[in-house]
Amino acid sequence: MTSSQFAEWLTYSAIDPVGREYRNEIRHGQMMQLLDAAHFKRDRPAKVADFMNFQEVPPPTAEDDFERIDKEVFGL
Repeated sequence: MTSSQFAEWLTYSAIDPVGREYRNEIRHGQMMQLLDAAHFKRDRPAKVADFMNFQEVPPPTAEDDFERIDKEVFGL
């Protein structure tokens, strides 16, 4: 591997890390999924991704805000 290829991999790793952090998240998700399956019976089994902390939650939309306000203010 040349030094320029190594530099490219370092740059790529900074943009899209595939390392210890990601593996730890997967390991944590697998353990929590196992515990969840052992202790809770659900209609839809939980996925590993359900327990991974780094996933981004999409920002609420205006529609979500209106529904939340309806529930809080009017009890609908």
